[in-house]
Amino acid sequence: MRQLFRVFIPGNLIVLILSEVVLTLLCYFAGLWLVSTFLNPSMVLSVYILDEGGLIQVMLAAGCLILGLYFQNLYSEIRVKSSALLVQQTCLVIGLGFLVQALFAYIRQPGLSLPRWAMICGSLLALIVIPGWRVIYSRVILKALGSQRVLFLGAAAVSQEIAAHLVARPEIGMSVLGYIDDAGDSVELPGGKMIGRIQDLTSVAQTLKPDLVVVGMTERRRELPMSEMLRLRFAGVRFEEAAVTFEAAFGRVSTRQMQPSRLVFSSDLGPRKGSLF
Repeated sequence: MRQLFRVFIPGNLIVLILSEVVLTLLCYFAGLWLVSTFLNPSMVLSVYILDEGGLIQVMLAAGCLILGLYFQNLYSEIRVKSSALLVQQTCLVIGLGFLVQALFAYIRQPGLSLPRWAMICGSLLALIVIPGWRVIYSRVILKALGSQRVLFLGAAAVSQEIAAHLVARPEIGMSVLGYIDDAGDSVELPGGKMIGRIQDLTSVAQTLKPDLVVVGMTERRRELPMSEMLRLRFAGVRFEEAAVTFEAAFGRVSTRQMQPSRLVFSSDLGPRKGSLF
């Protein structure tokens, strides 16, 4: 997970966006190359890109396609459930790109739009490359990148909600190992099952080797095993409150986990200085 402008973004998603930006740029550069090679041999490609505004034209065309993918929610759901639906959505995105190109011509800004055949060739390439890459990424690259192994200490409702969400959204990059709680052994819960009691924390952690332990106790009357948690922390296991993990996974704050102290000590709450008089 990476935090950008106070928003948690999965590392897998960052890799996908950057890769599709590069692929889209290459598609439209390839469109310009095809035009300069077969349709307009008098065009010197390097001169056109560097001195005649070709670079800006390619960046605008690629930017429209990436924005279109975003507005089609293709970055909120990475997994490919239907190849036909993915191609259809990509066609809609490319259609948006052509509308933007037509808008540039309508407002008499031809210097911002790609040559007609370069746009057509680049878009056809993108229609093949982007869905193909998305299928490869969702089925191969996501597995190769691996995921963060998460163990839940406590089976509170918020922990169960987080676990179910992580299982449904593997692109977040977190896999659920199970729960540790005194509620019972081998109980099936959303996203996983009960694999031990709180007193078994050290042995379970040594066996499963989690990257992150999310603390979400069902009640506060029972003290946390702080000595065991401290030893595991020194061993490299990271601990995190369920409220923090919820915000990273869902992109919003859990109101059920909102404590008054978080509001009191928050630097973002309250009137701004300019509004005080």
